[in-house]
Amino acid sequence: MSMSRSEMTDIAVFEKRILASHDEVLHNIITVDEDGKEISFDHSRRADDHTMIDEECVGLRDPHRSCLGMRLRAIKSPYNPSCWDHNQTVDATLRCYAPNGRRRANCMQLSYSQNAYFAICGGEYSDSSQCGTYIEIHRENGSPYDDEGTILAESKIVTEEVSGMYTTTIDLTYKNDGKRLLCNYQESKIREGSMVKVLNDSPLCCCPPKYNRITRKGSLFCPTKAFTDDGPFADSHDTLQEKLEQDEARKSYPHCPNQDEDEDAIVCSMEFGEYGGIDSEVLEALSGSARLTHVTNCEHSKSSENGMFSSVHLQGNYPTMCPLGDTFASCAGDSNNGQCSGNDLPFSFRGRIGKVMRVPKNEQDAYEVSFNVGRTVYDFPQHHLQIQIPPSNYELWFVQRNRFEKILQKRKGFKVIWPLCTFDLVNDRYFPFAQLSNDGKVLDSI
Repeated sequence: MSMSRSEMTDIAVFEKRILASHDEVLHNIITVDEDGKEISFDHSRRADDHTMIDEECVGLRDPHRSCLGMRLRAIKSPYNPSCWDHNQTVDATLRCYAPNGRRRANCMQLSYSQNAYFAICGGEYSDSSQCGTYIEIHRENGSPYDDEGTILAESKIVTEEVSGMYTTTIDLTYKNDGKRLLCNYQESKIREGSMVKVLNDSPLCCCPPKYNRITRKGSLFCPTKAFTDDGPFADSHDTLQEKLEQDEARKSYPHCPNQDEDEDAIVCSMEFGEYGGIDSEVLEALSGSARLTHVTNCEHSKSSENGMFSSVHLQGNYPTMCPLGDTFASCAGDSNNGQCSGNDLPFSFRGRIGKVMRVPKNEQDAYEVSFNVGRTVYDFPQHHLQIQIPPSNYELWFVQRNRFEKILQKRKGFKVIWPLCTFDLVNDRYFPFAQLSNDGKVLDSI
């Protein structure tokens, strides 16, 4: 489950939506599948919320998020089971019991269910690590030592049929090394693959006014994709279904022109001949209307005689060009008071979460950050970025393997809260594991 977009005004989104708190009420939640597509609450096993009288409530989420309507407040049902995924924190030094009743060291219990079938390999592939269904542990966003795809621990599923939830265990050792444990790993330095937040001192630009459906004029970001924001925040169209949906979207107006996948753009809808070039009487004689609109690239902002920057699409004059890159060539830098003139659209990456795709050799140079899983990148100096520590430092992956591919069906975050990681004195950072002594004690960390 994730937070409703109406409740995410000041929350940036990247790759995954913000996970809802376990006690969040249903009207602030949307349920989504692994791809972020919404699914109906009809498929949810969660009990319906209870309602109670609250004299302070005057409407939905007014004045509190839990308000359901006039004098009504929603609360989470008390009938949800106590084991309903509340904590998600793990101590890797503890023991756990396997389904056969045996106690094992440095492991955790987990349960799973399947509504179809498990791929169980037999014959010559029965013992193959490349065949079957596995639960794997991965480091979310990777680390300087391992990328996100590196398997840190795994447990093979051998049950062909599961009724309800089936319990198993998985080791919490690092890559099956009994002297190393998964740990409370956190990073303090920005690296390639780090998630970063753009700070509020990042530039703000003023772009052509937003598209108005009544006048059929204004600007829009391209490309567009369902379930993602537009322009720099739109994911690539990877699958055949996504490309078919993209073609279908071009049948409606306004639509994005054909462009490369590794390109963002701001385009403008305007009337034919609006800025010269086509006589309105000729246009009306040829088409029957003198007010036909079309989508084209917005004119770049340029300096006038007084040194201010503007264009035929911008309503104001501004002191500088927009410093956010070629995509924003039709925009201009904001004025000293941080506001745009008229209906000009303010744009900034402030508060957005992105992924670092390249770290410069010289810290004074720009970091390349992507807001769309690497489709396009934008440059930022280090002082405009703040590293983001994910709420989960590890993930469970539910994977089906065969000789040709590995199919990731589900991923779920959890956090190892103990032990602390061992410090790497050579590289001046923490290892992604806690080192154990010969007698099984965790070595002191700095």
